[in-house]
Amino acid sequence: MRLTALLLVFGCTVPHAGLGPGEDSGDDAGGPDAMDVGSDVRDGGFDAGDGGVTPDGGFDACVPTTESCNGLDDDCDGVIDNDADEACSGPSGGMCRPGVRTCESGTLSAACIGEVLPTAEVCDGALDENCDGNIDEGCSCVDGTTVTCRPELSVGECRPGTATCAGGTLGACEGFREPVAETCNGRDDDCDGDTDEDAGMVFYRDFDGDGFGTPSDSRTACAMPAGYVGNDDDCDDMRGSRNPSATEGCNGFDDNCDGQVDETSCEACARGTFGGHTYLFCSIDFRWGVARGPATMGGSPVGCRSFGYDLVKIDNSAENTWLFENAPGDDEWWIGLQRNGGGYTWVDGTTALYSGAPIRSGSGDGCFALDDEGSSRGDWALRDCDGSFQDTNAFICEVPR
Repeated sequence: MRLTALLLVFGCTVPHAGLGPGEDSGDDAGGPDAMDVGSDVRDGGFDAGDGGVTPDGGFDACVPTTESCNGLDDDCDGVIDNDADEACSGPSGGMCRPGVRTCESGTLSAACIGEVLPTAEVCDGALDENCDGNIDEGCSCVDGTTVTCRPELSVGECRPGTATCAGGTLGACEGFREPVAETCNGRDDDCDGDTDEDAGMVFYRDFDGDGFGTPSDSRTACAMPAGYVGNDDDCDDMRGSRNPSATEGCNGFDDNCDGQVDETSCEACARGTFGGHTYLFCSIDFRWGVARGPATMGGSPVGCRSFGYDLVKIDNSAENTWLFENAPGDDEWWIGLQRNGGGYTWVDGTTALYSGAPIRSGSGDGCFALDDEGSSRGDWALRDCDGSFQDTNAFICEVPR
């Protein structure tokens, strides 16, 4: 009790931890005062907020400030340089992000860590890479996507293609299949909606069934259609007797389809053509009626009409001149003109004569012959063709017009 009283009387203090007896706490220059005693007793020897050591070995109070990267505990929380990292300036928005410069050993790092800067815009349909607030500006499509191209190629064997977006632009159309020539495969190769049309061989209609087709009626098919053949060699597809395998007859027709009429068959007659007409000069003397025919002699047909001809009808002076200039040697040649009761009639039933027709004067009825001798050459001489003493002459036949 006595000791305690002495301590109280003389104001002795309990020393701070780590301080020797009689050392001041740093809040005055001399010895302890009553405030020191009370406060030091309460906090175990330290003033609240002590933080610094004074020159005389005492402690000053810590005043908190914002922590900075300097190796000190600026905010008085007992940790040095915590929360001292600094944000790096940089753009924000889109994919961009600011970074931080970290504090290490009292020094901020030179690099801005975590910073995301603008990059070239990628046509991805989702992100703003250049951080301008827009997505995919300048892009016409999203990279990697595809669209159908050439959609019209959707018929038959044709197929549309695809175009792929790269760099914001659609590439070339690829993978499409275009029409090709039709072939005999049961498919629509040319993509027109039809199958195997115009494919295969060309076949020709054979109307008369002689094995030879007409060039005027054809079709293309993969198999020969009924009524068609594989050639177009027929020259008269309405008559089976006229085709390349037939024998030429003396009839005013091209029986064997070689482009010539009666070229070898009219043995007693010479053949000629003028103005697109075919003529026979037959150097056999017959009466006018036999010369015209049809008739037989010795079991063989004779006369113009026996062979598809008729006696010639002369339509103009040019034809008349050609006939007498090409008639081979005989004096007179029957032509197809008669006079009956003063009127004139050709073998085709017409009655007109061309202007200046060279009819030689004469009387009565009869038939005319083309004179081919002397000064009267080219005249039409009236001869007896229906009396008891009928004249006989060679004759000129013509394919009827």
